[in-house]
Amino acid sequence: MRAVIKVDRTNCCIFNNSLNREISELNGVYGVNIDNYKNEVIIDYTDEVNIGEIYSKLKESGYSVMPGQYFGNTDYVSEQDNFKNKAGDWDSPMKVEMAKKFVSEMLKNVNLGNDKKVLDYGCGTGLVGLEVAPLVKSVVFLDNSAAMVNVLENKLGKAFEKHEYSSENIKVIMGDINKYITKDIDVVFSLMALHHVEEVQAAFEHISANILKPGGLLVIGDLKEENGSFHGEEKVPHNGFNIPNLAQLLEFSDMEVITTNTYNTIQKNGNEYEQFIIVAKKQQKN
Repeated sequence: MRAVIKVDRTNCCIFNNSLNREISELNGVYGVNIDNYKNEVIIDYTDEVNIGEIYSKLKESGYSVMPGQYFGNTDYVSEQDNFKNKAGDWDSPMKVEMAKKFVSEMLKNVNLGNDKKVLDYGCGTGLVGLEVAPLVKSVVFLDNSAAMVNVLENKLGKAFEKHEYSSENIKVIMGDINKYITKDIDVVFSLMALHHVEEVQAAFEHISANILKPGGLLVIGDLKEENGSFHGEEKVPHNGFNIPNLAQLLEFSDMEVITTNTYNTIQKNGNEYEQFIIVAKKQQKN
């Protein structure tokens, strides 16, 4: 990934080698270029570091990040990214309300305290994870759409500047969940992302085996089975889900279903679509 960050050089007249060295020392940063003429720092980095850590290092070195920036380079957005042309306008009133209702329903069923590490699977622009972040110890945002992740990082850059969130408890990853291994997450949650996942069983198995702690929870919010009209002409892997069938997939993945509930109805294109929540617990093996 690449971030092109425009800064205000508050402490000195030109960039210096120490700034380059300090940013390069961050684990996950593999390229730093400084453009004194444009007042820009161009940073290439992997998912081992997030934009918040880079932002904090710039601030420590006396450089103020200019507000209103788009943290990312569209050249890095894959042509295969299905959300490439949607991410910029993603946060519609309907989606913001949908996220708030999901968080409200999740909090009725899950204890999210300040000792919890959580992962927002298919985080998109972070509508759910950013609501949850003030309640928990740390949040990992994960999505395989570079366009969505770029929008999220732009949001975080502005939020860090206003001290709305701390970069110390937020990590952003652009990639496939099946390649992410940590085994220390208390709660994985996902809203309206699962129907875009081809191999649901494989994702459940990986989350259970390689991401959740024993006793950790997986919380899914998605569409109940529908006739395919929700996405119009767009084809997706799943037109919603049959809840008993989904519950069976979770049980096959060493998770016990704790609760299911239909909690919301979406009005779209003259139709009504029901949303469900399902909470499953990773079994603790003797």
